[in-house]
Amino acid sequence: MHPDTPEIDSERPSADVVGPAAEETVIPTAAEKTEPEATPYLAEEIAPGITREWLGDGGVLCYAIRSVSRKSVDAWIADLIEKSNTLFSDRPFLLLQDLADPALSLTPYVRSRVNEHRKACPHLRGRVALILPRMAMAGVIQFMIKQNSTALIQQRAFFDRASALAWLQEEAPGR
Repeated sequence: MHPDTPEIDSERPSADVVGPAAEETVIPTAAEKTEPEATPYLAEEIAPGITREWLGDGGVLCYAIRSVSRKSVDAWIADLIEKSNTLFSDRPFLLLQDLADPALSLTPYVRSRVNEHRKACPHLRGRVALILPRMAMAGVIQFMIKQNSTALIQQRAFFDRASALAWLQEEAPGR
Protein backbone atom coordinates (compact mmCIF):
# COMPACT_ATOMS: atom_id res chain seq x y z
CA MET A 1 0.00 0.00 0.00
CA HIS A 2 1.26 3.50 -0.83
CA PRO A 3 2.10 5.56 2.31
CA ASP A 4 -0.34 8.35 1.35
CA THR A 5 -3.26 5.96 0.88
CA PRO A 6 -5.48 5.72 3.95
CA GLU A 7 -6.09 2.30 5.38
CA ILE A 8 -9.55 0.86 4.97
CA ASP A 9 -11.40 0.39 8.21
CA SER A 10 -12.67 -3.16 8.20
CA GLU A 11 -15.13 -2.33 10.99
CA ARG A 12 -16.88 0.24 8.84
CA PRO A 13 -20.02 -0.90 6.99
CA SER A 14 -19.75 -1.13 3.25
CA ALA A 15 -21.52 1.33 0.97
CA ASP A 16 -24.33 -1.13 0.26
CA VAL A 17 -25.47 -1.21 3.90
CA VAL A 18 -28.56 0.98 4.25
CA GLY A 19 -31.00 1.99 6.95
CA PRO A 20 -30.71 3.46 10.44
CA ALA A 21 -28.14 0.89 11.62
CA ALA A 22 -25.74 1.92 8.86
CA GLU A 23 -26.18 5.63 9.65
CA GLU A 24 -25.53 5.07 13.35
CA THR A 25 -22.36 3.06 12.85
CA VAL A 26 -20.69 5.14 10.14
CA ILE A 27 -18.01 7.31 11.71
CA PRO A 28 -16.06 9.59 9.40
CA THR A 29 -12.34 9.02 9.27
CA ALA A 30 -9.94 11.85 10.05
CA ALA A 31 -9.45 12.45 6.32
CA GLU A 32 -13.22 12.83 5.80
CA LYS A 33 -13.73 15.39 8.57
CA THR A 34 -13.87 18.85 7.05
CA GLU A 35 -15.06 20.96 9.99
CA PRO A 36 -13.63 21.10 13.50
CA GLU A 37 -15.81 19.54 16.13
CA ALA A 38 -17.64 22.01 18.36
CA THR A 39 -16.41 21.97 21.93
CA PRO A 40 -19.28 22.21 24.38
CA TYR A 41 -18.77 24.64 27.26
CA LEU A 42 -19.91 22.70 30.28
CA ALA A 43 -20.43 24.04 33.76
CA GLU A 44 -17.80 22.87 36.22
CA GLU A 45 -18.10 23.03 39.99
CA ILE A 46 -14.78 24.42 41.19
CA ALA A 47 -15.80 24.41 44.88
CA PRO A 48 -18.96 23.67 46.82
CA GLY A 49 -21.52 26.21 45.63
CA ILE A 50 -19.23 27.79 42.98
CA THR A 51 -19.76 26.85 39.33
CA ARG A 52 -17.68 28.11 36.40
CA GLU A 53 -18.77 27.98 32.78
CA TRP A 54 -17.94 29.68 29.51
CA LEU A 55 -20.72 31.43 27.61
CA GLY A 56 -21.00 33.22 24.29
CA ASP A 57 -18.82 30.79 22.31
CA GLY A 58 -16.27 30.78 25.11
CA GLY A 59 -15.71 34.54 25.27
CA VAL A 60 -17.57 35.18 28.52
CA LEU A 61 -16.38 33.75 31.82
CA CYS A 62 -19.30 33.00 34.14
CA TYR A 63 -19.40 32.09 37.81
CA ALA A 64 -22.60 31.06 39.57
CA ILE A 65 -22.15 31.79 43.27
CA ARG A 66 -24.34 29.81 45.64
CA SER A 67 -22.03 29.71 48.68
CA VAL A 68 -19.92 32.31 50.42
CA SER A 69 -18.06 29.97 52.73
CA ARG A 70 -14.40 30.97 53.02
CA LYS A 71 -13.26 27.78 51.29
CA SER A 72 -15.61 28.36 48.34
CA VAL A 73 -14.81 32.07 48.06
CA ASP A 74 -11.06 31.33 48.15
CA ALA A 75 -11.40 28.78 45.34
CA TRP A 76 -13.57 31.17 43.29
CA ILE A 77 -11.17 34.11 43.58
CA ALA A 78 -8.08 31.95 42.97
CA ASP A 79 -9.70 30.56 39.80
CA LEU A 80 -10.82 34.04 38.73
CA ILE A 81 -7.32 35.48 39.17
CA GLU A 82 -5.75 32.58 37.28
CA LYS A 83 -8.20 32.84 34.37
CA SER A 84 -7.93 36.64 34.32
CA ASN A 85 -4.15 36.57 34.08
CA THR A 86 -3.87 33.76 31.54
CA LEU A 87 -6.83 34.23 29.22
CA PHE A 88 -7.62 37.94 29.10
CA SER A 89 -4.28 39.58 28.36
CA ASP A 90 -5.12 40.17 24.69
CA ARG A 91 -8.91 40.30 24.64
CA PRO A 92 -11.68 42.08 26.55
CA PHE A 93 -12.38 40.81 30.05
CA LEU A 94 -16.02 39.70 29.96
CA LEU A 95 -17.25 38.35 33.27
CA LEU A 96 -20.73 37.34 34.38
CA GLN A 97 -21.15 36.85 38.13
CA ASP A 98 -24.45 35.15 38.96
CA LEU A 99 -25.34 36.23 42.50
CA ALA A 100 -29.09 35.68 42.07
CA ASP A 101 -29.50 33.38 45.06
CA PRO A 102 -31.49 35.50 47.56
CA ALA A 103 -29.90 33.58 50.44
CA LEU A 104 -26.45 34.94 49.59
CA SER A 105 -24.88 37.61 51.71
CA LEU A 106 -21.99 39.66 50.37
CA THR A 107 -19.88 39.52 53.49
CA PRO A 108 -16.89 41.72 54.24
CA TYR A 109 -14.69 38.69 53.46
CA VAL A 110 -16.24 38.32 49.99
CA ARG A 111 -15.78 42.04 49.29
CA SER A 112 -12.15 41.97 50.42
CA ARG A 113 -11.38 38.94 48.22
CA VAL A 114 -13.06 40.59 45.20
CA ASN A 115 -10.85 43.63 45.81
CA GLU A 116 -7.82 41.31 45.81
CA HIS A 117 -8.80 40.25 42.29
CA ARG A 118 -8.86 43.89 41.17
CA LYS A 119 -5.40 44.49 42.63
CA ALA A 120 -3.96 41.27 41.16
CA CYS A 121 -5.27 42.01 37.65
CA PRO A 122 -4.89 45.74 36.93
CA HIS A 123 -4.39 45.04 33.20
CA LEU A 124 -8.00 43.95 32.65
CA ARG A 125 -10.25 45.95 30.38
CA GLY A 126 -13.85 45.03 29.69
CA ARG A 127 -17.15 44.48 31.42
CA VAL A 128 -18.54 42.75 34.49
CA ALA A 129 -22.23 41.86 34.67
CA LEU A 130 -23.75 40.93 38.01
CA ILE A 131 -27.02 39.02 38.15
CA LEU A 132 -28.86 39.98 41.32
CA PRO A 133 -32.02 38.67 42.95
CA ARG A 134 -35.14 40.77 42.62
CA MET A 135 -35.48 42.39 46.02
CA ALA A 136 -36.05 45.75 47.65
CA MET A 137 -32.30 46.50 47.94
CA ALA A 138 -31.55 45.75 44.28
CA GLY A 139 -31.81 49.43 43.29
CA VAL A 140 -29.32 50.44 45.98
CA ILE A 141 -26.95 47.66 44.93
CA GLN A 142 -27.24 48.70 41.27
CA PHE A 143 -26.31 52.27 42.21
CA MET A 144 -23.28 51.05 44.20
CA ILE A 145 -22.15 48.90 41.26
CA LYS A 146 -22.29 51.84 38.86
CA GLN A 147 -20.24 53.89 41.32
CA ASN A 148 -17.55 51.16 41.34
CA SER A 149 -17.22 51.08 37.55
CA THR A 150 -13.97 52.48 36.20
CA ALA A 151 -12.77 53.66 32.82
CA LEU A 152 -11.25 50.20 32.30
CA ILE A 153 -13.98 47.95 33.72
CA GLN A 154 -17.68 48.78 33.36
CA GLN A 155 -20.05 47.08 35.78
CA ARG A 156 -23.81 46.67 35.58
CA ALA A 157 -26.45 44.76 37.46
CA PHE A 158 -29.11 42.61 35.83
CA PHE A 159 -31.94 40.38 36.96
CA ASP A 160 -31.59 37.75 34.22
CA ARG A 161 -28.77 35.95 32.46
CA ALA A 162 -29.92 36.70 28.90
CA SER A 163 -29.79 40.49 29.39
CA ALA A 164 -26.43 40.29 31.15
CA LEU A 165 -24.93 38.10 28.43
CA ALA A 166 -26.24 40.37 25.64
CA TRP A 167 -24.61 43.39 27.29
CA LEU A 168 -21.29 41.57 27.74
CA GLN A 169 -21.25 40.35 24.15
CA GLU A 170 -21.48 43.93 22.87
CA GLU A 171 -17.78 44.10 23.82
CA ALA A 172 -16.83 40.70 22.37
CA PRO A 173 -14.12 40.68 19.68
CA GLY A 174 -15.53 40.82 16.18
CA ARG A 175 -18.49 42.99 17.06
